[in-house]
Amino acid sequence: MPSKGSFGYIIGRKKRFMHVDDDSNLFWRILVREIYVIVKHYNGDRQLILDTFDKIKVAKGSPKEVDVKKCLPFSLSQIEDFQLKRMIDTWPTLLHHCQCSFINLLESGFIPLEETHLKTDDEYQFVLDFNKWEVRFYAKNQVLINCATICEIEDFKDMPQQSYREIVDKMYATFETFQSNVEKVEEELTKLYRLKEDTKRQGAINIEEKVDSLIDDMRWELKELHISRRPFYQRLKDLDLIDCDI
Repeated sequence: MPSKGSFGYIIGRKKRFMHVDDDSNLFWRILVREIYVIVKHYNGDRQLILDTFDKIKVAKGSPKEVDVKKCLPFSLSQIEDFQLKRMIDTWPTLLHHCQCSFINLLESGFIPLEETHLKTDDEYQFVLDFNKWEVRFYAKNQVLINCATICEIEDFKDMPQQSYREIVDKMYATFETFQSNVEKVEEELTKLYRLKEDTKRQGAINIEEKVDSLIDDMRWELKELHISRRPFYQRLKDLDLIDCDI
């Protein structure tokens, strides 16, 4: 059953939280590891880390073209009638794969504006509190499950081996490959649809049937590309969580 929740950070009086559709029960395991990676990336420089988070913009209104281009690797894509359609008309869909990830929020540079308190239907909430330089993990009704200072996290054992740069470079490379393959399939589908129209005009029924078969094959290939894109699974691997009992 999906575990909805929210996660975010506090800087001074600013409270920035993002809604999560699923897997909020994994907040502690995922986000603590990401914080470890982030702190290590900035060599523990508190002011630099705080300034980096403070630069994240609250996403309001509709995404601009330049924002869409930047955030496309984090966007949600769906299959409708075996065709890939990118859901980029709203910020929550454009930033879908920023859910459960401080690293992705930093890379996108945006966070959708959400409620700052735990919603009644949320199961869990994770707070990165820069005022106290600590993290807190809550269950429903603000029941504290776990808490740690960021200094303590730096000394945690069995933390990720990959660096921040390695994780994000792999993420972008994987998306670029996915994007390239999708564009190739979509280009072939466009050619096949044109060919189908030509065969219709010519009354070539036998050829049209063969073209329909090719179109179905390409549609299925497009669906498989979409299914094989698993950014959340890849992040679990990068954080050395995939072998854990999650």
